Amino acid sequence: MNVTEEIRRELLGEFRQAARERLERIGAAWVALESEGTASRKEHSVLILRELHTLKGEAKLMGYATVSQLAHNLEDLMVALERGAWRRAPAVGDLVLKSVDALGAMVQLSAEEATARTDLETRLTTATKEATQTPVEQPAPAAGAPEPIGRDAFVRVDIATAQHLAEEASEAVVIQARYQHALTQLRMCSEELGAVMRARGRESLVPILGSVHAQLVQIIERLAEDIHAGETAVRTLELDARRLRLTSLAPLFRSHMRAVRELARDLGKQATLHIDDAGIAVDRQVVERLGAPLLHLLRNSVDHGLESPAARRAAGKPETGRINLTAERAGSDVVVAIEDDGGGVDVEAVRLRGIELGMLASGAVLDDRDVLGLLFTPGFSTRKRATETSGRGVGLDVVKTQIESLGGSVRMSTQRGQGTRFELRVPIDVALTRALIVVENGQAFAIPHLAVEAVLGVDGETIETIHTRRHIRHRDAWIPVVELAAALSLPAVAVSAEAMRAVVVRHEEHSVALLVDAWRGDAEVVIKPLGELATTRYAIGACTIAGGEVALVLSPSELVARALGEVPRIRLAERTSRKAAEQKVLLVEDSAITRTMIAQLLRMLGYHVGEAEDGARALRTLEEFTPDVVITDVEMPQMDGIELIRRLRADQRWRGLPVVVLSTRGSTEDKQRAVAVGADAYLVKTEFSETALRDVLARHLGKG
Repeated sequence: MNVTEEIRRELLGEFRQAARERLERIGAAWVALESEGTASRKEHSVLILRELHTLKGEAKLMGYATVSQLAHNLEDLMVALERGAWRRAPAVGDLVLKSVDALGAMVQLSAEEATARTDLETRLTTATKEATQTPVEQPAPAAGAPEPIGRDAFVRVDIATAQHLAEEASEAVVIQARYQHALTQLRMCSEELGAVMRARGRESLVPILGSVHAQLVQIIERLAEDIHAGETAVRTLELDARRLRLTSLAPLFRSHMRAVRELARDLGKQATLHIDDAGIAVDRQVVERLGAPLLHLLRNSVDHGLESPAARRAAGKPETGRINLTAERAGSDVVVAIEDDGGGVDVEAVRLRGIELGMLASGAVLDDRDVLGLLFTPGFSTRKRATETSGRGVGLDVVKTQIESLGGSVRMSTQRGQGTRFELRVPIDVALTRALIVVENGQAFAIPHLAVEAVLGVDGETIETIHTRRHIRHRDAWIPVVELAAALSLPAVAVSAEAMRAVVVRHEEHSVALLVDAWRGDAEVVIKPLGELATTRYAIGACTIAGGEVALVLSPSELVARALGEVPRIRLAERTSRKAAEQKVLLVEDSAITRTMIAQLLRMLGYHVGEAEDGARALRTLEEFTPDVVITDVEMPQMDGIELIRRLRADQRWRGLPVVVLSTRGSTEDKQRAVAVGADAYLVKTEFSETALRDVLARHLGKG
């Protein structure tokens, strides 16, 4: 390999990334040029020429001769159009965009592979000749050489590296909180030791205790200094890392311009997408996870929101429909809005469809906002027959789920004959989130801080019954009161009528007071996705809190919906007692997040749960915990699930104990291997659901 080839090899990744960005800008500028007319034609055409000229030169240097030639042909066409043949732009629009797509595909190949000629070069040459022969519309100076592009003051950072740096920095913040927790415990020990010394001042241990106490005080002081210094350093690192991961919304917005253009044409409609990202940069994870929801809502706007040209003329509207895609900063969040000027949603049709599907009682009295909420219900659609494109309501439940998994929310408003607006509110940064940590049934949960209105102490006298539902007065309004255990379908726990704790959670226009056993205050947490087990709507993720404990992060919207959808009575201590006996499940799983998720589901089903992180620990747990069934993973450290089952079947005490395998491995060979050593049932994590878990336990225990 010669020096030139070695340099090209080193620069290949950067070249491909730069080429993708240039082609994205070219495509977006062309779509904008088509839709915005002559007003901004010069601005867009200059940008396209400049990007093509630079791409042509870079491709030539990198050995991509065919890419360079195709870019040159496209540049020639743009120059011809710029010289006065713009009226031919609509006829060549598809050719321009196909050429952009071809260039994008070619740069992803090796230079040797990207040599195949296409008919695009011939078609571009023909189109250029025709444009050149077209009478000039108005005198225009020939396009000069593209302006030199100054080197931006930024460094390209590998995404994986930035992601890893940000995650490590966020984890360091959590670890810092653990140090602070340890310091608090040390201080408590010091105070207790001091109290012992004062109480036993004349005993012979006093000199020894005094020496230990003095050393303990010195350790605490040094630890406090180290924590303070470390906290400052970690905060700086964490902020820098988070800034590294921020990226502009503009590329995401621009990427949808062509989709709107092409879908409108396929449906025989006319539409323009106007974007305004307000220069906002957000976490790269937010950009990646916003793509699919935005595309779905934009397709809905074109398909169902905008009317046909004839219908728009009859309504006194321009034939071309308008869709606005905008972003606006709202504190630590960003609000992305999709708004069309179409016919709006027929709320009454939605209401009638809800009654027809059995989702609404015929006499139900709901305001328009609540009726529109049906559109976000799984399986709901106003269409009797599905289409390939979209249906207002088809898939909106997925949009809602995806946005809420980011800790965000979705709002919808509509006006008949005027249009529809969706607002997606998501956090700018999802790396680190403040949350209120609460405890229910001995299990810690995290509630995103933005959804928490207040924490209150309540008693039986402050609770009033209004229309059979319990309420408390909060901020001059009556809000329903529900136990968190009831909202999560957890077993009932006795609550003292004198000292109840409530967390007021708000979602959109609704607030509820959730009674909890205890709260531990605010904490900064790193929310991690539930991955394969993300089948429970009430949890949007999991996090690790002080002491290494794993807590599920609850979905505010689901909490409010569950609380408002049920009328559970508050079970006071004098009225309720817990079931005397519960069937027991031993859960063996090395992933803390997966273990917490499954354990919580089991508790919701009414089981008492013991936990172990591997087979060896499970065997030790069996000495103190006698389960009715074991649920085990296969791949675990120290002792895997297969060996655990062998040991259980070899022990007379556990030979008849039902064992359910829960694993990511789902091949026939894996299942046969587990059954051969004595497994009674096999669940695959990628196909896991609450129903599947309930059914398998019902088969083996007669409960579910």
